[in-house]
Amino acid sequence: MRAWKVPVLAVLLAAAPATPVHAADLPAPVLAYEFDTPGVVTDSSGNGLDGTLVNGGTAVFADGALQLPGGAPTSNGAYVTIPRAALEGRTDLTVSTRVRWDGTTAPWQWIYALGKDTGRYLFTTPYNGDGRLRTAATKDFAGAEAQVTGYAALPSNAWRTITVTLGGGRLTTYLDGVAAGAAATTVTAADLLDAQTTSAGFLGRSFYPDPLFDGAIDSFRIYGTALTPAQVAEESGVTPPTVTGLAETTFDVRTTIGTAPAMPADVRGQFTDGYDRSVPITWGAVDPAQYAQRGTFTVTGTAAGRTVTADVTVIREGELVIDLADTTGPFHGGASGTLYGLYGDGVPTNNLIEGMRLRTVSTKAQDGPQHPGADALEVVKPLADSTGGDTYIYMTDIHRGFPYQWPGTTPEEKLNLFKDKIAKQVDQVLTLEPEYQDNVVFVPFNEPEGNMFGTGQWSYDGVSWLSDPDDYFEAWDDVYALIKARMPGARIAGPNTSILFDQVKGFLTHTKAAGTVPDVITWHELSHPEAVRESVAKYRQWEKEILGEELPININEYAFNYHTSVPGQMIQWISAIEESKVDADIAYWNIDGNLSDSAVQANRGNGQWWLYNAYGSMTGQTVKVTPPYPGRNYSLQGVATVDSARKQARAIFGGATSAGYIRFDNVPKYLGRTVHAWIREIPWTGQVGDSAQPRLIAERDVKVSGGAVAFEFDELAESSAYEIILAPAGKSSTAKTPALWRGSFEAEDAKYTGGGYSRNGPEGSPSDVSKFYTSGRYNVGGLRTGSDGVLDFTVDVPRDGAYDLSVFANSLNTFDLVREQGPTNVFLRVDGAAEQEVFLPLGYKWVVWDHTDTKVQLTKGTHTISLAARSLDGVRATKGDAIVDRITLSLPNPAAATDVYEAELADLDRARAVTGGAELGRGGTATFWVYSPADTESTIAAVTSGNVKIMVNGQAVQGRKAAVSLSGGVNKVVVTGIDRNSTIDRLDVRRTSGGLRAVTYEAEAATLAGTATVTAKSLAGGGQAVTGVTGANTLTFTVGADRAGVHAMRIRYSNPEQAVATHYNPDPLARHADITVNGAAAERVLFPHSFHDNNFWELTVPVTLKKGQNTVTFSSAELPNFDGTTYASQTWPDVLLRSRFAPLIDRITVSPYSIGR
Repeated sequence: MRAWKVPVLAVLLAAAPATPVHAADLPAPVLAYEFDTPGVVTDSSGNGLDGTLVNGGTAVFADGALQLPGGAPTSNGAYVTIPRAALEGRTDLTVSTRVRWDGTTAPWQWIYALGKDTGRYLFTTPYNGDGRLRTAATKDFAGAEAQVTGYAALPSNAWRTITVTLGGGRLTTYLDGVAAGAAATTVTAADLLDAQTTSAGFLGRSFYPDPLFDGAIDSFRIYGTALTPAQVAEESGVTPPTVTGLAETTFDVRTTIGTAPAMPADVRGQFTDGYDRSVPITWGAVDPAQYAQRGTFTVTGTAAGRTVTADVTVIREGELVIDLADTTGPFHGGASGTLYGLYGDGVPTNNLIEGMRLRTVSTKAQDGPQHPGADALEVVKPLADSTGGDTYIYMTDIHRGFPYQWPGTTPEEKLNLFKDKIAKQVDQVLTLEPEYQDNVVFVPFNEPEGNMFGTGQWSYDGVSWLSDPDDYFEAWDDVYALIKARMPGARIAGPNTSILFDQVKGFLTHTKAAGTVPDVITWHELSHPEAVRESVAKYRQWEKEILGEELPININEYAFNYHTSVPGQMIQWISAIEESKVDADIAYWNIDGNLSDSAVQANRGNGQWWLYNAYGSMTGQTVKVTPPYPGRNYSLQGVATVDSARKQARAIFGGATSAGYIRFDNVPKYLGRTVHAWIREIPWTGQVGDSAQPRLIAERDVKVSGGAVAFEFDELAESSAYEIILAPAGKSSTAKTPALWRGSFEAEDAKYTGGGYSRNGPEGSPSDVSKFYTSGRYNVGGLRTGSDGVLDFTVDVPRDGAYDLSVFANSLNTFDLVREQGPTNVFLRVDGAAEQEVFLPLGYKWVVWDHTDTKVQLTKGTHTISLAARSLDGVRATKGDAIVDRITLSLPNPAAATDVYEAELADLDRARAVTGGAELGRGGTATFWVYSPADTESTIAAVTSGNVKIMVNGQAVQGRKAAVSLSGGVNKVVVTGIDRNSTIDRLDVRRTSGGLRAVTYEAEAATLAGTATVTAKSLAGGGQAVTGVTGANTLTFTVGADRAGVHAMRIRYSNPEQAVATHYNPDPLARHADITVNGAAAERVLFPHSFHDNNFWELTVPVTLKKGQNTVTFSSAELPNFDGTTYASQTWPDVLLRSRFAPLIDRITVSPYSIGR
């Protein structure tokens, strides 16, 4: 059907006679499908690139167009395969197609897919996940897409011409000859194919398991060049629509002093065809004098002949303003949530759960096969006991796979089987004590549009609820009624969609009419922080229109790999979530049981954990925060509170590499004319890198001037978050900055000699959030088995001293070269000498960073720090394969050897913060979160008046000062007032030795029963460990105690057990040991995965010993399901869900838990 092209030339000539466009200006297409011959797809370009019609029996040729039926990707719906030669040898590209989309709103129907696979492609869809027209191109999977998104879906049931040009570093989408949007890109047509690609892609089909395109195609053309706008208009064959109005004519713009403002390049415009597009703006010249100092001015411009203006505000670089008089509501704390963040009791420890102030956890159905661990009814109690938080049960995760492998041969059978499983899950919850039942929220469906009520193989009937919601609504109503009938007080959450689709408004309308409105509204936000603000505002408007009341919201999956673990990224999410006053759970992209990339091992926190600890410490009212660029992702953002009862103001902020100017306005009078300020940094320490408590940058008194105080930073790090706390002045500074100097040195900037070098990257970025954050975006490989590589870092240090050195590195634990030894050994030297062997850390994926720490002696000046694959004497060599991100150096401050924890900053309960401390009174408590770098002795001293008692990790400590065996990582220290005059100034903690007599017992010297075996492990103490502890095969130590009482037993173990994953989540298992002391009842201890059987960690367990000789026995067996009689290994014999083994045991070290001093 070609009649639509006949009058175009005359129309264009009439519209623009001064610059006529001639048909001859159009280059010949490389490929042209006109669909004039029924049953075949002929190339009319003359290049012989005929398409191959697949499932042609379901296609219809009519009026010169190809009608495609759509349907699930596994259906027999027709599509066309395009020959490879259509793209081969191209650099620039234009794709033009005239289509009539049928309006079926199943998202991600690709009109065409050009390229190889899901790693490299160019596509256009009429309806993306947000319900909008989208074109995207990538050469490195979805996370690296350049995207052009329209303001709405492609108009349906009407012929429209979509033209896409790729060239000159731009991807542009045109609709009916007029640009709808553009994006910068590094993708070229040549990137879409590789040597193994056999075709150029498809027409009517996606590379992903998305629905097939449902609609008609009148023509499809590919040009070997990026057409000009005039050529696109000519090629489109229609009268180009024109602008009828602009969405806005005034703009707010911000810039920093001395920097020309970045003016908006375009504005949303309304057009005669009813489809909005971006309209370019031309701005007048700006005199540099106007932005030479703080202030405001106005700039005028034009868009489509209409006048527009911009009000420009000139600020200082990094200017973030906190108005302590403008309160925005009670502090909520809702960002402290996690998906699959708890594995079971002890992984992570209650210290990490409580210290993060975890409010909500979304997790799998009890005994579900989706992943090992994270069973709902095994985590509900640790969460409720620690924080009173709620467990959201993903009831769909009773199934295997993702998309869920929903059994049943008919839709009715599928739903009935699922309802039986739901009934069982509710009945299981009803066996809990009533106080725990209240902490459960049921989530019947997860991302229904991509799973049970989508178009995939395992879906209900292959029809997406987004296009036809009847079946989903009926199933929702049935399941809602089923749950409420069994448990009338149950809370139910939904619809739990992957984003806030516009169809959720219809869901609200239906559930309101049916009486099945969820108790909690849930959806996911995985793209960027600003989407939280936008979606919550959109939803609240729907809710106001339809329900007339506000429901709790839980955005129960948020953030992506680039964000998680990085304080400077996560503060931006926290800011949006807290401002919106909703709950939210950090997404689960990696391993479960680590608080969504917050926890390290069982009891350690990374930088992200300490950020959430600071966030959870906020109290009182939140206040207005004006960042440098409101509404802009990946910029400086923050959260702030003021608490008149505590007489404190707190702010956490970060997310930019820039100077910082943080100003508190309207400082309340109760803070005084001079405030005492603590300024701290929360650095990024890697996804699985342990972090100490936030670094003190400064502690000082600051005078209030004009009702404000301000703090200047020469340079903020984008990966760090920062905290400022204000309280009344009146005490002298007691804490010292922990380091006299710090430096960071990128591996990609270091000199490499030898073979096997690779510079890897770029890694994660705001435009590629599926990849992991990496310092400098690049890392270096080459230090591996058989290598002769040397990586030389040039460093310059300010003074002589013993420096702390950290190597940020990674090895994939399952990689072939890593399997033999585990941690990769390299040889570290200073200026070609002072060699030491260090072992670089393992991770569950590549580019998952941790750090290995050591000390080096340096003199003032320049040095070369080397990491080498061979020792200086040539005798030893690297085993494994590692990548290196950077090294860091710091010079410890001798005056900061004692860690100081101020009482007025502690968590207070029934106590009152006062200048210089806290009044506890009788029964009041101050809780401190104390860091220890190892499972070892420290001396703690509570600086108090009056009588107090001290508990460390739940164990009583004698006196105000005592030697205590702290756990590596985060320790909970609670100081309780005994009498009405009890007060506390601070808690001092200093690492000491000799106060607690510690004795080590090697496992190979213990008593083994059955088939428990001594096995050689090169990194175990003495080179051996005991494995095979299960059933009757036990391990028993005989240990002595100088006195009766509680002792710390530090267990050095490894745990290599890992299940085969079904998708992007690695599936490591935690192992447990039942530990029996002197034949008493066993205590069950859970040990997280250590990534390899030759990678040993320590875990401290309190045990009660009698004076003299004691026996300590380790045993294990597979634990039963919730019913106590069946086992996962019986139900799922091919899926490893519960381990029957204890971890490998290297040794135990036993000492008294504490001794008063």
